[in-house]
Amino acid sequence: MTTKANGFTLIELIVVIVLISILSAVGIGLFSSPSQYTPSLASEAWINQLRYSQRQAFLKTQLTQPLLLTISRTSEVWRFTLSQAGQFIDEFDVEHNGLSINYSNASFSNECALLSVMSFPATFRFDGYGDLVDASNNKLSSNHRFCVPSTQSKNWCLSPSGYAYGGECVP
Repeated sequence: MTTKANGFTLIELIVVIVLISILSAVGIGLFSSPSQYTPSLASEAWINQLRYSQRQAFLKTQLTQPLLLTISRTSEVWRFTLSQAGQFIDEFDVEHNGLSINYSNASFSNECALLSVMSFPATFRFDGYGDLVDASNNKLSSNHRFCVPSTQSKNWCLSPSGYAYGGECVP
């Protein structure tokens, strides 16, 4: 006479407990401190927008009229606006979640928290070669350092050649 067992075997229960343990360990790590990801996301968004601006400058080859990247800040977003010779080209919004950006074009060794808070609107000019220029179309010679002050501050740099990259700036 055979008896039909109802329920789960011990091995099945152990496998389920192990899987739940693994998922909960990963899940707690993701939700325990989402604010640590925000500075990283902000720096990546800025780098992407700066690189996009340089690419657009390559495409808009009016050497006498630089491409203007104007960055403004509203209560919810940073607004990146591209224009050239008074003509609108493109616009992107990036949520800032209350973050501030610190900025310098002279201080490359100080901690992020010691830099000045960036004032908005900020304008950067790219010539037809993708280089950063001033209002008189003279090529700039210093890097621009940006950072998000936080426990895990993120730095990025905009070089005189117009290239944006993550990490520390050099003088």
